[in-house]
Amino acid sequence: MVRSSFSILFAIRESKARKSGKAPIEITITVNGERCTLSTGKQVPIDKWDKAKQQVKGKDEEAQSLNNYLKAIKAKLYQKEAELLEGSILYHRQAFHRQILQNTCIQEAYGHQHHRE
Repeated sequence: MVRSSFSILFAIRESKARKSGKAPIEITITVNGERCTLSTGKQVPIDKWDKAKQQVKGKDEEAQSLNNYLKAIKAKLYQKEAELLEGSILYHRQAFHRQILQNTCIQEAYGHQHHRE
């Protein structure tokens, strides 16, 4: 089996905060040390973001809904990684990101917006 590193990080982009005080939630996928950042298409008030837990603070319906959404994205990404590794596919950043972005369920979850770092 191919050995690789893979991580997922959620963060808000405070520099892109709206006048409403909400900032976009982004996901950074790192594969073998190379990163790609994607927009989740969701926003959260800056003061409600828990940086350490990488989720929205609170137990209200909006917080729970956003956190469930983020968990679903994370689960789908780990599932895709497992599928690629299980098939003994040697993958690198571009191939993995292409697979993620072409995956219909992921596209439905957070759209096509992304940028490379």
